[in-house]
Amino acid sequence: MFKYFRSAIFRKVLLVLLVTALFPAMLLGWMAVRSGLQAGDTSTALSRAALIEKSQEALELRAVETAASIAGFLTEREADLRTFALITPNNQAYLAFSDSHVGELWGIAEGGEYREIVPLYRQLTYIDLEGQEIVKISEGEIAATSELNNLTDPGGTLYPNETYYQEALALPPGELYTGRVTANFLTREAYDSGERYQGVIRFAMPVYQAGQLSGVVVLALDVRHLIEFSSHIVPNGERFAAAPDTSTGSYAYLIDNRANTIAHPNQFYLIGLGTDGEQLPYVTSVEHIGTHPIRLDLLGFIDENLAGIHAVAMEGDPGSIFYIWQEKEKFVAYAPIPYFSAEYPAPGGFGWIGIAAEVNAFHSAATQVGATIQGEVQALMVNIVIVLVLGGVVSVPIVWLLARGIVTPIHQVTAAAQKVEQEDPDLSVLDPLLKRSPNDEMYTLANVFKRMASQVYHREATLKETISQLRIEINEVRKSKEVADVVESDYFKDIQQQAREIKKKKSEDE
Repeated sequence: MFKYFRSAIFRKVLLVLLVTALFPAMLLGWMAVRSGLQAGDTSTALSRAALIEKSQEALELRAVETAASIAGFLTEREADLRTFALITPNNQAYLAFSDSHVGELWGIAEGGEYREIVPLYRQLTYIDLEGQEIVKISEGEIAATSELNNLTDPGGTLYPNETYYQEALALPPGELYTGRVTANFLTREAYDSGERYQGVIRFAMPVYQAGQLSGVVVLALDVRHLIEFSSHIVPNGERFAAAPDTSTGSYAYLIDNRANTIAHPNQFYLIGLGTDGEQLPYVTSVEHIGTHPIRLDLLGFIDENLAGIHAVAMEGDPGSIFYIWQEKEKFVAYAPIPYFSAEYPAPGGFGWIGIAAEVNAFHSAATQVGATIQGEVQALMVNIVIVLVLGGVVSVPIVWLLARGIVTPIHQVTAAAQKVEQEDPDLSVLDPLLKRSPNDEMYTLANVFKRMASQVYHREATLKETISQLRIEINEVRKSKEVADVVESDYFKDIQQQAREIKKKKSEDE
């Protein structure tokens, strides 16, 4: 087998056949892999763009739906207040009203996940024209006489310096007052220790009896029920959760019409009063987060896009925007809450809800698609390598046989030529070629070569015979010439003369 490798023709033919057999397959394999990789990249990019677009649309729709639900909830509180104003002020009637207006709170505590039914209103109060609380239900219980305060004193309200009584007293008949979220600020330290945000939104209106102003009724909505609308939204994965994982950057929050944060999974962002009963200053640097409340339009030091969302949202139309928060690219879909009052005028109304998510979260599905495609491409590469190896294993013997089939006849003709060179008439080395089909080129070559060799042998024999005859004739001429040369020589003539004289003398002697 190795003798063939000593043949330059065999090596060249083998190389050419291997290249022509394997190179196209390798080229096609490379093109397939390259096309697969490009298709994977293109599919991933297109999937990401499509998923971002669809996610934007889905989150915007979800924000609009949630904003409408919040507006409906606040409007229902107005209806509750109007109904409450018709009740004759007494403890039992007010307590029954409180017990019939409850809501569920869902969350996670140290003991795990919980669901709790609590009253919608932390306080239900009737106040006379002197500012004195006459009837009050507080935290679902009838307030004792000692707990009834005069609200002309700024310290008599649940949170210092509330003015809902004065605001409502000045309203015309049928009008009502909707206050702002009022609460004590919850620091991060307190939040981490287990405390939770407590606050109220006051709904108040004047009460008239027989056409005469008789007092003011007030419902203090527990703000936790408002927070419930946003605190369970999960933009990706499950639709709702007991508490979103803030580390993912995907959650919802509420901003009022003054850009105050009034609902957020990190409750130390929320608006709140200091220990002196005054509104705390807002966060102006990252170091203040956790010790001061966050006002969104003042967060330009983090990202101008983030600070600009509020102004756009308060124009009254839903939308979405990208911004950077804690070095992560985020996306927020926002929708204004269409609840309007003197405190919350059109077009922005009560404020807006934002549903935020990290952009990378939108890419997860596309990344999975890309990973699947990459996996398929890798599998394709493996299969191509296997096919190439198997093709090599199969093609090498075939190419070997083809190369040998090409080179062997050449060797046989070469051997025949060497026979001719050695004047050996035995050309049996050509017999295998002469057994091939007459249409075979090597048969034709061998046949022509054998005839040519026969003619060479015949011509050589004729030439040899001619040469032999020429040699004889040349010898005879040479001999004749030599004899003539001898006869014509003086020496020969002297000898002839001496011979004649000797012969003559002999005759005379006889």
